[in-house]
Amino acid sequence: LGADAWAPDARAAADRLGEGALPLPGPRSAHHPVDDLPHLADQEYTLVSRTAPRLVGETMAGLEERFPAMRDYTERQRLHTAEDIAHIVDFLSTALYVDDEELFTGFLLWTAQILAARKVPAHSLRPALDLLAGRLKDFPRATRMLERARLALDAHSTPASGPSASDTPAPDTPGHGKPE
Repeated sequence: LGADAWAPDARAAADRLGEGALPLPGPRSAHHPVDDLPHLADQEYTLVSRTAPRLVGETMAGLEERFPAMRDYTERQRLHTAEDIAHIVDFLSTALYVDDEELFTGFLLWTAQILAARKVPAHSLRPALDLLAGRLKDFPRATRMLERARLALDAHSTPASGPSASDTPAPDTPGHGKPE
């Protein structure tokens, strides 16, 4: 912290100051915190984490444009979708901070398993990742992390045959294919 003196309470601090001048500080180190984490110099972590609420909102709006059926989601479905997107952005921010692509990819694959357990197909994550990548196109590390996560997700959830998962929503996707 660069402190030149210490006292456990205000009275002791006053006594210490009353003893006379504090020692002159020695030369400060040229070391800066970014020296320990050079990948943070690009400011991607800071910018993504500070804009997280906006990224979530923009992604939700983009999903409504891409999937008009999402407009008919219940409030609970919308809340779960927004929470999932917020978790994705949070993990992306964390992966940017620690410079660990596998952290983000692992989280996305875990999320895909959780969604599958809820009867939501894993490929439903792809549009949100695509929208985030579009919003973060000027952030090379974030873009790379999103692309690698998308590739891992595609490899994890590629159907054996039939139409591409991104072409049509699965019948058990919330908001889609509900019996009338």
